[in-house]
Amino acid sequence: MSVTERVLFSLVVNRALAPSSKLAAADWVTHDVHVDGLPDIDDDACYRAMDWLHEVQDDLEKRVFDEVANLLNLEVGLLFFDTTSTYFELEEADEPVARDDKGRLLPAEGDSPAEGDGKPADQAGFRAFGKSKDSRDDLPQIVIGMAVTRDGIPVRVWSWPGNTGDQKLIRQVKDDMRDWTLSKIVWVTDRGFSSERNRRYLRQGDHAYIVGEKLRSGSPEVRAALSRQG
Repeated sequence: MSVTERVLFSLVVNRALAPSSKLAAADWVTHDVHVDGLPDIDDDACYRAMDWLHEVQDDLEKRVFDEVANLLNLEVGLLFFDTTSTYFELEEADEPVARDDKGRLLPAEGDSPAEGDGKPADQAGFRAFGKSKDSRDDLPQIVIGMAVTRDGIPVRVWSWPGNTGDQKLIRQVKDDMRDWTLSKIVWVTDRGFSSERNRRYLRQGDHAYIVGEKLRSGSPEVRAALSRQG
């Protein structure tokens, strides 16, 4: 087994038995417990292992989901998606850098040219000021999204710069899940994701949606729903 695998195993065990920071976890592994094949580590090794996880994130999430879906016999025909934000006790946001329309960092040479599809790159730091769901607009934040099954089992998680609005996120989420070749999905979201474009997008590929709406909004969808008894 590689050192990276042992470090990641140790971090998972630490999270289960004695949750702590990476620095404290390294001290815990070195002095308090025995991990076969890993006599000691430092916090730098922990962070390098986490960096590697980030590099293989897409493939890793798919493989973890496949294993869990088989183990727990998950039903993924109905997926609930929502976002939240979490803030950092910092006075300044991160320096703006070039990102694609999914909030992902572009290579250095992509800072000034347009993206491959002709759209200009966004300039944003990851920890950025935005509309805080914790009522802390004065602090930089990131946006986190999660898709879960009807039983609340996480399927996949995303994160975006803190100034990202909800409206376009559901389209990216649907595109990302398409690569997992799941069967027909019914997407369930709150009214923060409701727009004609989003509803049309969620119907593509034989999928369907359940989206919250204000009863008094007067939209055609609400009027049609209220016209049916029950």
